[in-house]
Amino acid sequence: MSVMLVSLLLCSITSTTLQSFEVVGPDGPVVGVVGEDLILPCSLKPTTSAVDKEVVWLIGGDIVHHYKHHKDWTDHKIPAYRGRTSLFREELHRGNLSLKLRALRLSDANTYRCYIADQTGTYEAPVELVVEAAGSTPLISTVSWGNGSVRLDCESTGWSAESQVVWLTCEGRTLPAEPTMQRFPEGLKVKSAVTVREGEGSRFLCRVTSPRQTREMEVEVSRLLFACSRHHWALTAPILLFLSVCWILFYHYGGIHLYKQWVISKFSWAHDYSPLTGKDSKIYTDPLIIRRPRGTDRGTVSIKDYNNITLDQLFSPDPGQSPPSVVILQGHSGYSKSTTARKIICDWASRKRYAKEFKLVVLLTCKELNMEAQGEWRSLLELITLSSRWSFRHVIEGVLKDAPHKVLFIIDGFDELRLSAEQPSSHLPSQPFSRAPPADILYALLGGRILPESFLLVTTNHKASKKLSKLLNQREQRFTEIQGFSERMVKEYFHVFFENKERAKEAYQYVCENNFLFSSCSIPMRCWMICSILRESPEVKQMELENRTLIFLLFVLIVLKNTSMAKSEAPKMLAKLAKERTCKKEFLFEKESVSGLDKISLLQGSSARQYCFVHQTIQEFFSALYFITLESTKMEIEVKTLLDSVKGPSADTNIHLWPVIRFLFGFSNPNVWKKSVSLLASHNSSSSSGNTPSPTLLQDLLKEWILEEADKFILKAVSFFLHCLYELHDDAFVKKVMEKWRKVDFASVVLKKIDCSVLRYCLQCRPAIARLNLSNCNLTAEKLKLLAPALSQLTCEELCGKQPVFRSDYT
Repeated sequence: MSVMLVSLLLCSITSTTLQSFEVVGPDGPVVGVVGEDLILPCSLKPTTSAVDKEVVWLIGGDIVHHYKHHKDWTDHKIPAYRGRTSLFREELHRGNLSLKLRALRLSDANTYRCYIADQTGTYEAPVELVVEAAGSTPLISTVSWGNGSVRLDCESTGWSAESQVVWLTCEGRTLPAEPTMQRFPEGLKVKSAVTVREGEGSRFLCRVTSPRQTREMEVEVSRLLFACSRHHWALTAPILLFLSVCWILFYHYGGIHLYKQWVISKFSWAHDYSPLTGKDSKIYTDPLIIRRPRGTDRGTVSIKDYNNITLDQLFSPDPGQSPPSVVILQGHSGYSKSTTARKIICDWASRKRYAKEFKLVVLLTCKELNMEAQGEWRSLLELITLSSRWSFRHVIEGVLKDAPHKVLFIIDGFDELRLSAEQPSSHLPSQPFSRAPPADILYALLGGRILPESFLLVTTNHKASKKLSKLLNQREQRFTEIQGFSERMVKEYFHVFFENKERAKEAYQYVCENNFLFSSCSIPMRCWMICSILRESPEVKQMELENRTLIFLLFVLIVLKNTSMAKSEAPKMLAKLAKERTCKKEFLFEKESVSGLDKISLLQGSSARQYCFVHQTIQEFFSALYFITLESTKMEIEVKTLLDSVKGPSADTNIHLWPVIRFLFGFSNPNVWKKSVSLLASHNSSSSSGNTPSPTLLQDLLKEWILEEADKFILKAVSFFLHCLYELHDDAFVKKVMEKWRKVDFASVVLKKIDCSVLRYCLQCRPAIARLNLSNCNLTAEKLKLLAPALSQLTCEELCGKQPVFRSDYT
C-alpha cells in the first residue's frame, strides 16, 4: 500500500529538463552504533532553500520521513520509525536535508533514498547505513585453581562479527587467552579466559574492540586469592567455609537491609517536595481506591459493581482463588498514582505492609526507562541496579534466581513510556540477565516471558490501560482505580497537614465555603497545593480562588519566593522551555536546557543527564505562561497558531495541547492576569516596549475561537469546553456560549467531582436547556450534592440520569 502511495507521490510531480541543483549524499557508508543517535547527511548543491520543497526519506518505496507544506506528515510512515526521525528544520533554508535517526537498531541498516521534489522536477541520492551492535562493558569473574594460579573469565554481549577480545597486564603486555563467541539475536557474546600467576602482577585488563568502539574492564587479584591457591585445601577449607557463610548471611540479610534503607531514603516523599518520613510522615493520606470488574469499560459499569479496596488488599486472593499476578492501578493525572507507588515500596522497606509476601520490591519509573532507551542495551538486572545502586546487584540477583515468586515489580507511569506505542519485538529476552533494548525488557516482563512467577503493580492513566492489558497476555489481572479523596478524606488530610488544630479547622471551613475549591480537594495533588497555599500565604483567603490556573499560579509563587531565582529570568526561562517541549510532546530534556534552573524545585533530575518538571501539569501551566511573557503582536500570532493547531485535520494529533489552552483561558481572567503580571513584572521586557499585552486581547482571541468551535466540540469534548468556560469565569459570555448548545450529552462519561462543580457553574449561567443526559456518569451522592443547586433551577425539556445505585464514599 505504502509503495503505491509513494509511486503516486512521485508520479504526481511534473519533471522538467531544467535542473537547478543536485542532491548530494555522503561519499561512503554511514556507520552507527545500536542505541545511539545518528545523522544521515544529505544536502542541495549549490546551496538552495528547501523550505518550500517536498522532502522524503525512503527505503525502497516505503516512507521513513515526509516533509511537505512546512509540516512533517506521519501518514503511511513505516511504524518502526515513528517518533525516531526528524529533519533540521532551521537548516532547510541552507539546503540541509539531513535526517536525524534516534536510538539506532540493527534493523535500521539499509540503503536510504534522500528524495526531493519541487516545480522543476524530482531528485534523489542514496545513503547507505551500516549499524554495529553496541557491546556491553565486560564482566569479569575469578576462580582459584589451587596450584598457585588464578583463572580470569571475561564476558561481554551485543557485539558484531568483527569484535576481538584480549587480556593485558598492567604494563600492556598481551596474555595468551582462549576466546569464544556465541551468536544471539541481540548480537555476539564474546568470552575469553586466561590463567595468571602472582609473578605476572595483580592488575589485569580485559578489552573488547570492534573497528569503531572499545569496551574494557580492569580487575585486581588480591594476594589472598593467590595465597589460598598455593596452600593445601585442607588448611584453607575451614577459613573459606567460614567466609562463605558470612558472605551468604551478609547478602541475604545485611544486603537486603541496606537495600531497604536506601529505598526509604530515595522514595520517602509524599509529593514531589513533601517527605513521608520525619515529622511530615503523617501528612500522607491513603486515597480512595476501587476495584473494577475485568473486561468492562468505566462508563458502562454501575457503581454497585465497584468495591472499595485498600493498599493492603491489592494482592489479596478472592475466595478459592490465587492472588492476582498483576494489579493495574489507573487514575487521572494528579490522583497520586506515583505517590501511592512510592508509599507501597517504602512501607515494604519499613515492614509496614507486604513484608511477608515479598522478599524484594523494585520500583521502575518509565521516565527513567525513557532515558535508558536512548542508550546501550541492558538486562533487567542492570535496569534495576541502575535505578538503585550497583552495590545491590548481588543481593537482587540472588533473589531473582532463588525466589522469583517473592518479587514485586512496581512499574510507575506506563502511559509515559515513550516507546509503548510500538509493537513488541519478536525476539524478546527470556532471562533477567539477557541484554536487549529497555522497551523490549519491559515488554518481556509485562508479558511474563521474563520471571513469569513474579508479581507486577503497574500504574497508568485510563487512555493506556487497554494497551497495557493486551501486553499482559494471559496473566491474571486485577483492575483498580484511584478515585482521589472523599469528603471524609479531605477533612482528614487538612487536619494532618496543619499542625495547629485551629488553623486546620479555619482552612477547611474556608475551602468548604467554595464549591470549586472543595471539589478540587478531591484531587490529592490539588488538595496538597491548596493546603500549601493556605499555610504559606494565609492572606489569600481575602481573595476568591475561582479557577485552577490561579491555584497553580499561587503555588508557583510560593515555590519561587524562597529561592535566589525569584527575581531573575527564571519564570520566563521555564515558560519558554515548557512551551517548546510541550508542543513536541517532550517531557524530558537535556541538562544543558536547564542551565541555571536546575536548583529550582519545580524541576527534578532523574539522572545526571536529563531533567523534567516535577509533574506534567506544571509543565503545561508554564507552557501557557509563555504566551503571557510575549509582547502584544507576537502573543496574538502565537496564540492563533496554537488554537489553529487543535482545529481541522491536526486536531486529534494535538489533544496534548488542550490543557495548555485551558490554562490560557484561566490567564485571561482579569484577576489571574493581574497576579501573573506580578510574577513577571521584575523581568518582563515587554513592559518597557510600549506594546504590553492585556487580558482583553487574550480574551478576545479565546472567545472568538470557542464560539467558532463550540458546535464541533460539544459532540466529543464537552467536558474540556466547559472547563475552559469555567477558567474564564465570565458569566455573560458563558451564558452566550451555552445558548448555542440545546443538548448536552455526558452519557457514559465518568464525571469527577471537579467536573460536577464546573457543570454546576455553567448550568447556573444558562439554566434553560433542551436536553441534559447524565446517564451512567457514576454520579455519587457527593457529586449529586454538588449538582443539586443547578439541577433544581434547571428548565429542561428532557433530563436523563440513569444511576442505579448512589454511594457516598466515591469521588
